[in-house]
Amino acid sequence: MTDSPTPPPTEVTAAPSINAHFQASRVRHDTWTRLKTLTQGLANGRADAEGIAEVRRALELLAPIERYWAFPGHRNFHQLERLLDRGDFRDLAQLTQRIVRALSGDSYRRRHVPLHEGEEWDEDEEERDSLDA
Repeated sequence: MTDSPTPPPTEVTAAPSINAHFQASRVRHDTWTRLKTLTQGLANGRADAEGIAEVRRALELLAPIERYWAFPGHRNFHQLERLLDRGDFRDLAQLTQRIVRALSGDSYRRRHVPLHEGEEWDEDEEERDSLDA
């Protein structure tokens, strides 16, 4: 019997951890919250290349996760990407904030959440929803 060289161990660090599958809702929540902070920074004039890249990375992380949830939906999610591409950071931050508020308070389950251009956002109604939850 000859001693043959042992092949190097397979690199597994590139593969996603199985824990990510069990924590998808947590990753989703944390990433949306981070995205809200990042987009507010862009809207407030901190729109440097690194800030834009961080927003893009957050959106890329959310893209496969969002396929499994009905809200905010494919159309609204891709609107975030379009706003980033256009450099419309004020509208990007506003839309992100609306989505995060609706997700955090589950208000999207009780009423229509205005996410499209021209739809009015009722701050008082949002506050009432959060108190009822």
